[in-house]
Amino acid sequence: MPQLLSAYLFLVALLAVGLLAPPCIALGRRWGVLDHPDNGGRKVHKDPTPLTGGWAIFGALTIVLWGHLFAGLLLHSNTRLALLRDPLRTWLAGAPSLIGLVLPLYAGAAATFLLGLADDLRGMSVRLRLLLQTIIALGLVAAGERPNLGFAPEWVAWAVGVVWIVGITNAFNFLDGLDGLSAGVALVATLPLWLIAATVGNQPAVTGFLAAQAGLLLGFLRYNFRPGPARVFLGSSGSLLIGFLLAASTLRVSYYANEANWLVPLLTPVFILAVPIYDTTSTVLIRLALRRNVAMGDQSHFHYRLRRLGFSPREVVVFVCVVAFAAGLSAVSLVKASLKEGLVVTVQTTAILSLIVLAERVAHRARRQLLDRRLKRELGKTDTGWANGDGGTGSGAGLTETKSGTNAGPA
Repeated sequence: MPQLLSAYLFLVALLAVGLLAPPCIALGRRWGVLDHPDNGGRKVHKDPTPLTGGWAIFGALTIVLWGHLFAGLLLHSNTRLALLRDPLRTWLAGAPSLIGLVLPLYAGAAATFLLGLADDLRGMSVRLRLLLQTIIALGLVAAGERPNLGFAPEWVAWAVGVVWIVGITNAFNFLDGLDGLSAGVALVATLPLWLIAATVGNQPAVTGFLAAQAGLLLGFLRYNFRPGPARVFLGSSGSLLIGFLLAASTLRVSYYANEANWLVPLLTPVFILAVPIYDTTSTVLIRLALRRNVAMGDQSHFHYRLRRLGFSPREVVVFVCVVAFAAGLSAVSLVKASLKEGLVVTVQTTAILSLIVLAERVAHRARRQLLDRRLKRELGKTDTGWANGDGGTGSGAGLTETKSGTNAGPA
């Protein structure tokens, strides 16, 4: 039954994004909602590109959630639709009971989408954006979407829930720097979440929603991660939206296959979202170390650091997604582990991620040393030119002579 539900919602979401993306791209061009190249800055695209990918994702999300609920309500009140096959009919008939689950999630997603849309159209200060995101997160936490921290007071669960939602929402916005990166990592993170929801306990509604989420992301990637330039970008409306959906999904999934293992609800979502968490944390620490504005965009993100090490944009996306996939597999194995086994998995995964950090630092140091050697060689050549100059005495004469010789040519 969960497999049928997942397949149905995945296909509906995939098709819905495919239908909505082309008109959203056209509207973005017509209304000037575009991301323009910055001529050698952080942006790698060469042509103005619509920032309306989030429009298609949110529209498809609306179709999937409310279309399913409407179909369920219609079936519930109309006996003439009994010709539907029994499994699908039984599932659709339970749609009215999902309103309590869907309404808070959709309300938060809609508010996050509109916040990002305002940022795309008019721009928004960081303080105002964080304030509004905190209000949205408080609403979702008040509706019951918060971590189960049985060993801590209730207010701690509220605080952790709000910080988690706001942090992960912005982490995917941080990650949105290359074609396919943010949506690709979100898709890779959705897969282990779906696997856990499908195998642990009775979570048909969550399983179905995660399948729909995978369909939304895969449908968008068709237009964003493709041969040639991307046809559309997520924009803030899209990157914040998928970050919010991932944050809410990790809070909704039940991870308990072994009640005695208290590590599971704490570490499983952290492993699944290890890449965006690492990117955000490392970027903030680098900016603080360099005394830069934490909210000011620069090239200190994980993907830009990989680019400076020689990775092509597509190689960066593949590498980061593979790392995210490996961390997600560790999370799946953690679910059914005992406390001792969970500690082993935790240490192993942490060691692997630490090796990536160490390799990045070593490669960065080697790159700096290479640049220093090149600079010294160039300075040595310049000093030699100055010393051999015969147009007078002192550094000025040597410099003038070198420039004259360079410009004069063979003659």
